[in-house]
Amino acid sequence: LKPDSGIVKCTKVSERSFAQKKDAAGVGFFHRHQFDDSVKISPPPPPVPIPSWDKVVELSLTAPRRHFRPLSRLLGCDIQDMLSWEIGFLSQSQLQDAGTSCSEYGAWTFPMRDHEGTVVGIRLRSPSGFKYAIRGSRNGLFYQPRNLQPGMPVLVVDGATDAFVG
Repeated sequence: LKPDSGIVKCTKVSERSFAQKKDAAGVGFFHRHQFDDSVKISPPPPPVPIPSWDKVVELSLTAPRRHFRPLSRLLGCDIQDMLSWEIGFLSQSQLQDAGTSCSEYGAWTFPMRDHEGTVVGIRLRSPSGFKYAIRGSRNGLFYQPRNLQPGMPVLVVDGATDAFVG
């Protein structure tokens, strides 16, 4: 959308377009539009502050044990092993406080780490299997830094639950 030029690109409506262009994003139809003062373009929402990842991890580890049992059964591991990997659980309201929506009663948390072991984000998995991350997370690696030893071979796997070996 370019209000200053009066040109709008639409991906669906071809009727009355003055041009059509296909690019990597697909087909776009260009329309001329006369903007007046009644059309207000809202500014983007302010960025959500990035939570302290270490505090989020600590909070997720305080969840009642009953929230860990379904994932423990699914992974075939002991809850204490999950906690040693800092796999936790956040309730729906805790996730909303962190700026992330959740349509279920909560989600399991998997810390994503950088190469130095610093948590850079939190991957979430809901009980229904939906996978997403807390807003502001950066993609990282799933590993338990305390288990790494110099010269030790490292097996690279696909995701959070694959990385966990109870």
